Amino acid sequence: MTRQAARGTPLWQVAVLLGAIAASAAALWVTLSADFLAYPGWLAVQKADFILGPVLAGLYWYRRRPQSRFGPMLIGFGFIGALYILQSASNSWLFSIGLLAETVIGLATRVLILAFPTGRLDRPAKVILVISILVSPLPAVVNQLLSPQTGAGA
Repeated sequence: MTRQAARGTPLWQVAVLLGAIAASAAALWVTLSADFLAYPGWLAVQKADFILGPVLAGLYWYRRRPQSRFGPMLIGFGFIGALYILQSASNSWLFSIGLLAETVIGLATRVLILAFPTGRLDRPAKVILVISILVSPLPAVVNQLLSPQTGAGA
């Protein structure tokens, strides 16, 4: 028997929620303290929502359809979105990792789209995903390695 929190919520769900709240708070703090951003307030809210939104949707999806793989995929996507925080870092290495994380986030987005609503990838979806993995990271990596100055969304 699994341990349950108040009102029958499994502890792992409470832990996931608390982790998402902590990551969202980190997004707010790091982004609001970034002195190089033009609009840190709006971007901080966006980054926090990029984490918390998919996690909350994933927890809800899991509670409504526990056999579906899509809820856990949404939860994972929310935590992958936490890498987006690094684009607000003042450290150039962390910022660069945050830029490269856009590629990972883009691929994770494609997985969600291709797996909707069942959480499963059929053969055509897998082919599309493999092609995407082979092709889409190349421009981002080349841009980051060769451009003297680059930024988010490049």
